Amino acid sequence: MSGFQGHLAFRNQGRTFAPDHHDDWSNLGTCGQLSGRPLDEFVIEDHSTATQFRTLVDVLDAMPEGIAIFDPSDRLIFCTRSFQETYGSITEPFLTGTSFESIVRQALERGVVRLNGVGVDDYIRDCVASHMQGNGEAEHQLYDGRWIRATDMRTHDGYFISRRVDISHEKQAQHDLEKSENRLLSFANSASDYFWEMDHELRFSYFSERFTKVTGVPVEELLGKRRDESGIEDAIDPNLYRQHLEDLKMHRPFRSFVHPRTKPDGGLVWLSISGLPVFDSLGTFRGYRGTGQ
Repeated sequence: MSGFQGHLAFRNQGRTFAPDHHDDWSNLGTCGQLSGRPLDEFVIEDHSTATQFRTLVDVLDAMPEGIAIFDPSDRLIFCTRSFQETYGSITEPFLTGTSFESIVRQALERGVVRLNGVGVDDYIRDCVASHMQGNGEAEHQLYDGRWIRATDMRTHDGYFISRRVDISHEKQAQHDLEKSENRLLSFANSASDYFWEMDHELRFSYFSERFTKVTGVPVEELLGKRRDESGIEDAIDPNLYRQHLEDLKMHRPFRSFVHPRTKPDGGLVWLSISGLPVFDSLGTFRGYRGTGQ
């Protein structure tokens, strides 16, 4: 592996760098360049250990996730190329010994992170607090349009591991889904029919706005109620009503179940509803979706 450009800092003293609170940080290079010297020039007495470290760094560096390791004093001792790219530092690698807070500040100075209205000091404080707690997760938008999920954890011996994952495709998919849902909602609200849903307990969980326009009944009066709690049993043929309840209980589809609904002014409006049972990929009943007019 001649010329291997690793990302783990070593002392030139025949051992891998394992910092503690009393380490002398002199003669240590950058996280990306090992003081500008290939790993082969650094002496590791145990050949098998050297090979293992080379393999480990190669594997980590090939991963799309950005990974950085900080010592118990929160000084950088290791980071992958992807981590540097996340913070726009591939041409100016972070120095080993750099604190996490300094890395965040450098990213802001380079215009990498989009603050979206958050103050600089507040952003830095929140990032550092999440990092130091060792159980934080946050999403950050970068100025180039990418989205990064930042996850920080703390090891049992006090080291910090920071992981950065590009979730741009996930955020785009989420945006497209929300856009599609809004479009469908617009269609639903402009249709002559209204839409309704029940959950797995056969309780009404959704009505489109059209329901109130047709019936004059606020949806809050029905949400969370089952069919036999909806107040129609006294105004419908008992046999038809029992058949409808049995269809719901057995999770069968139904069409054109006609029933009246009393309007706030005391008048009646007759509704015809149809519904289909919904099952998940495992065949578990999840509720009903249907239409009414």
